[in-house]
Amino acid sequence: MNSNNIKYDMTMKRTYYFLLTILIVLASGCRSKESALKNYYLIEFPQYDSEQSVDSPFIDAWCIVDDANIQPPYNSSRIAIKNQSHQINYFQNHEWAVPPSNIITPLIKDYLNSNNIFNKADSRFWQVHPSFRLTTNIKNMEVISKEGVYSAHLNIEFNLISIYNETVLISHSVVKKDESDRRNLNSIASIFSEMIYNELAIFTENLIENREDLNEYIIR
Repeated sequence: MNSNNIKYDMTMKRTYYFLLTILIVLASGCRSKESALKNYYLIEFPQYDSEQSVDSPFIDAWCIVDDANIQPPYNSSRIAIKNQSHQINYFQNHEWAVPPSNIITPLIKDYLNSNNIFNKADSRFWQVHPSFRLTTNIKNMEVISKEGVYSAHLNIEFNLISIYNETVLISHSVVKKDESDRRNLNSIASIFSEMIYNELAIFTENLIENREDLNEYIIR
């Protein structure tokens, strides 16, 4: 074999290995992009029909619904995960599609109006005088991870406050932890949604049961 053939073979081998290296780099890049794809989860109430088919509201008054007050560690699109008692981290590739602070308040207003709890529940009013203010406080909303199993931890409080004298008239607070074995975050997102929905339903039942006592606080 002459020197020209040897040089040609070496050049072809270099070209082959160069192209092979590029293909490997591109393939690994595609895999890393696929693994880095984020998953987004929704907080949404279960589909429901209005539980109360009534023509008039249970409480003949208007109610301001304040924006949900969510503690800073949970007030973003990041999903908090707790592995230790005093330490939280955040999932890298899993986020809320809509931050809880932006979706929980509209869900509450829709629930109150769909079930005719008040004349109307909204964030603000013009030309009418609201009698009540509803506040929502979320102190914890995190995923507990133990041995690869997830559970939902929620600490939530609802208050109905008199506009007239700023007195808390009815309050409902609960700390809940789902003990079921959950191995994917889609199930956890569904559990959080159900927890908030169920506790709001309990709170509004308390309002209905005590509506006679609330009449004296209605601004006419």
